[in-house]
Amino acid sequence: MYKKINRASFESFNFGDKVNSIFNKYNKLFFDELEYTFLVKTMESKHFSFLEEEASFLRMYKQELESSSKFEIIPSKLSPSNDIEILDGLLSRKIEGELITSTDLDELNNNQKNSKSETTLLSFGEYLQTDVYCRHQSSINSYENSFKRYYKELSIEKLYDRPLYFLLYRVRNNIIKYINERTYTIKYINKYLEELSKEFTSILYLKIIEMNFSKLNIKDKLKIYEQIQSHMIHELFMELRLGRTFEEGNELVTKVKEKIKRDSLGEKITKKSFHYFLQTLDHFDEEIVFKWLDEDYMVILENATKYLCEDLGFAFNVKSNFVKQNFKKIILGSILDASDDIEKTLEEGLSSITTKIKSEILNKHNDKYLKQSTFSVALNVEGLETEHDFLEMHINNINLLSNERFEGWQFEKFAHNNKSIIYKVDESEKASIWAIVNEVKCGVYDYEKAVLVAREKLRNFLNGLYYFIAKEGEMSYKISYSSIVFNEDQKITHWTNLGRMDVMDSKRIDEIDIDLIDFLISYEKSSNPIKINLAKAINLFIDFCRSADPGKKAYYLGNILHTIFKGESKEKVALLSSIIVAGINYDKDDVTYKSMRIWLYEDFKELLEIFNIEGHTALKERILDRFKVFSRNIIGTVLLNLFPEESEIDGTNLNIENLISWILYINPESDFIKLRGGEN
Repeated sequence: MYKKINRASFESFNFGDKVNSIFNKYNKLFFDELEYTFLVKTMESKHFSFLEEEASFLRMYKQELESSSKFEIIPSKLSPSNDIEILDGLLSRKIEGELITSTDLDELNNNQKNSKSETTLLSFGEYLQTDVYCRHQSSINSYENSFKRYYKELSIEKLYDRPLYFLLYRVRNNIIKYINERTYTIKYINKYLEELSKEFTSILYLKIIEMNFSKLNIKDKLKIYEQIQSHMIHELFMELRLGRTFEEGNELVTKVKEKIKRDSLGEKITKKSFHYFLQTLDHFDEEIVFKWLDEDYMVILENATKYLCEDLGFAFNVKSNFVKQNFKKIILGSILDASDDIEKTLEEGLSSITTKIKSEILNKHNDKYLKQSTFSVALNVEGLETEHDFLEMHINNINLLSNERFEGWQFEKFAHNNKSIIYKVDESEKASIWAIVNEVKCGVYDYEKAVLVAREKLRNFLNGLYYFIAKEGEMSYKISYSSIVFNEDQKITHWTNLGRMDVMDSKRIDEIDIDLIDFLISYEKSSNPIKINLAKAINLFIDFCRSADPGKKAYYLGNILHTIFKGESKEKVALLSSIIVAGINYDKDDVTYKSMRIWLYEDFKELLEIFNIEGHTALKERILDRFKVFSRNIIGTVLLNLFPEESEIDGTNLNIENLISWILYINPESDFIKLRGGEN
């Protein structure tokens, strides 16, 4: 595990913890069934030939899912690579769930105190000055040999036996490596799954309502009406706050609340509108209720509050969007309040959602989000210019336009929805032209992918063009990050700034901590031979942070490790990396250092096998964040331990071999990580 995600959830309307937890459980069951569906489809597909160990992992994971619940395959029509992309998203969503924590501050402090070893651990400097060091100098080679023997003899069952996070990570990576490029971006698949979750929950609400709506009496319906009215009046209060400070808004809302209460405004509105509302509830039909809300209730509310609007000098502009978005929840809340057995009511609703209905939900969602659309993407190119105001040059699917002609292109594209143009010509700007990349095929709302594909097509075109028109020293052009994406099928325009680095405040050198300055002075004075490699590793890390290309980022990460552990094989680099990283930021007591090192060894070896070869882009994208954290931890561990500010230690002993020996000594294989503190 490498990070924790602290998440706070803000619900505008909820049913209370007990009911919410049941809905969450039902939603999880649906997603587990989806996961099972796409896992089985992937395993049975003739398009992929998994290695025996990978196939064994998948079989055991499938059996584990089957033992947890009785799942059925949900029929869907997608390509094998699309199945893998969705399965990758489902497994990653599950992995993220393992990382989310919600911990009370006092509990966190107590956990940190209790997690420390009762024995004070030797620092690296102390270790080198004791006879313990002398007895462990040769520990790396012996450890490496014993590790290799142990790892080689491990059965597949033993390798499979690991906590859920590490298991999911290995299962996901074993699958995603079998596609190279993604059809959809990770963000888009995440959005697809999020919307699918909402759709399933909405259908579940609807089924429960349809099965129980006839049981509601007039008192229940009055409660529903009162909730609607309460939300609508709240919307009125929100309008009052616009354009005012927090204090001014509070003062005004308080006055209006007092007037509404004094004038019995709520009761008057109810008297005029409730009987019309009852007529819409003979059976459950949202559209009928929404028509009453917009055409009847809104008029009554506006007339009833007209004197308030006139007195306060603001126009009535209340919207019914919140009520419409939450109407099912409002109805369902009343049904559950009236239910004698809430859990039974909910379970009956879940049971009514058959595999056929789940398939309809999935396929409808696939049609909405996963079908391909055709995009035109406009990108500004600095370094190319024209003397002609209305230049338009067509080269296959790329059109080169002058700035003035580009304004015309925008008018043509935006005419259907009366949008004004987004970019206007500024004569003071640098010399540039606009390139329109046409016939870009992507998911219907996957604007990020459309821009990535368009930029790559344009880059390839410009490189070919510059090869013929520019000298070696003039091969300079810049594709702006700002772009306009136009969906030719949906007639939807989207503006994006994809890939632009965040503009950060300048760092103030006069605010640098004095301890850091002392350390930097000591570091610069050091003659430790590893300093050269460490400086290269830090430079590679900065290059990683500045790059947006997944292939380059993976290349930098692999090179960081090979630079720090220069001259070692990828297997040994993976082992040394796992020794340093094992236990950092892991606060459970269910794993020994030995087990953690084995799993991390597999993960590091996987990175080192793909970092310097073309392809495996989908896998690289998934593992970048994790190994960014790992690389930073490894650099930090080496930097802070091998370059002490003041030390009487023989400088020749400040080396990687002794650092690893020290970590192996303070974090013995048989120790459980949490009990030792998980620190280096």
